[in-house]
Amino acid sequence: MRLDDMQVFVKVVEAGSFTGAGRLLGLPKSTVSRRVAELEASLGVRLLERTTRRLRLTEVGETYHVACARVMAEAEAAHAAVIEARRAPHGVLRITAPQVFGEAFLTPVIAAFLAAWPAVEVDVVLTDKVLDLVATRIDLAIRAGTMPDSSFIARRLGSADSICCASPAYLAARGEPRVPTDLEDHDCLMLRIGGQKPRWTFTGPEGEISVLAEGRFRVNSFPMVHQATLAGLGVARMPTFLAAEDLRSGRLVSVLDGYRSVAGNLYAVFPSNRHLSPKVRAFLDLLVERFSEAPPWEVES
Repeated sequence: MRLDDMQVFVKVVEAGSFTGAGRLLGLPKSTVSRRVAELEASLGVRLLERTTRRLRLTEVGETYHVACARVMAEAEAAHAAVIEARRAPHGVLRITAPQVFGEAFLTPVIAAFLAAWPAVEVDVVLTDKVLDLVATRIDLAIRAGTMPDSSFIARRLGSADSICCASPAYLAARGEPRVPTDLEDHDCLMLRIGGQKPRWTFTGPEGEISVLAEGRFRVNSFPMVHQATLAGLGVARMPTFLAAEDLRSGRLVSVLDGYRSVAGNLYAVFPSNRHLSPKVRAFLDLLVERFSEAPPWEVES
């Protein structure tokens, strides 16, 4: 099986003649005719019905042409991807990320990226909404949680666990919860999602435990939950990456350390129907370099 003979056959069908295919390929008509005849001989079938005026695909020729056209398109795409990969990153890179993560960790990564690749511009959308990457022409998204099966490719950057914490002042006044059910006697700072009261789920020595989180302060913003926790208004469960610096400094204290909140991961996500352009590949490589081995939001227990 020779790919170049398949290409000649596809060009003959596209041009509608040996002469036209020869012009497209830069080959004499006689060479094109011979190559198609050799292809037919190797397959043991007739692909084209030849008349003095026109060429017509046989039934098996139609089936073979569809397969050959697909193979040639994939080969051309692979060739183009390799050529593109050799080029330096350029153009506009469009990124989306959760707001609190982007504000905390993305700026130094983007600064290093722009310094390394002066022909690239970066356009960032920070939002907790899951944007349609294709419709919004986003090149790469950073997303937390469990990735469902989809038409996207996801590269894991690290864990995105949640942690329960409170301020030292709050714990001095109210005591420290030792097991999840102790939260019933505490003010829980709740992220409001819809109209339902949230339940906090933990995994510990007894297995999975679900606790109804109740308190006097409810808000639909993680940054406000974070600020309320620092102000001593209660116990919060928030992404580790949001609390990491305060836990290291002692402004916040982790509680319920023997119980793990439902874990997730942080991913870099991009559409699988696009070959990875140099700008996306370069930024993805930088994300992996900065975050995969020792993510700055992970706190040693």
